[in-house]
Amino acid sequence: MYNGYIVQAKIRATEAKHKHVVSYFSTSWLKCTSGASTVGMQTNPTSYSQLPCTWVMADARRWVVMSQYHFQLTGYLNPYNTSLHKSWGVSYANGSTCAGNGTPKNWGGGDSRGGTCIVLTGNAVQVVSNIGDDNGRNKYLRNTIILE
Repeated sequence: MYNGYIVQAKIRATEAKHKHVVSYFSTSWLKCTSGASTVGMQTNPTSYSQLPCTWVMADARRWVVMSQYHFQLTGYLNPYNTSLHKSWGVSYANGSTCAGNGTPKNWGGGDSRGGTCIVLTGNAVQVVSNIGDDNGRNKYLRNTIILE
């Protein structure tokens, strides 16, 4: 019974992380395309910077990679195992923690639940999170943000 509550808390935490990542990409891009001059981002452990929108929009891959570090620096951990390196919480696809198709790779113990991956394909950012289910199986949330 107690374990069921813990699993549900991890599922909800991963869902919330997924929603925050999707929201960040959607609102940041919309802000820049709507005429704002800067967008905020954690750029190192001690600095929150306002980056020029012209710089952000000039290279979508750079923006996605910088955003990955923003999430890691602001504490987006893997809810299923918070002792893992921050990259197991949110990562850019094709790295050590995300497969090329955007699904989180297994961390120690053969599990990938709790991971969130960011995939850039053309002008689309896809956010993929493995929230898991009550029975310990994989269950993925996927959202796509079109960068126009």
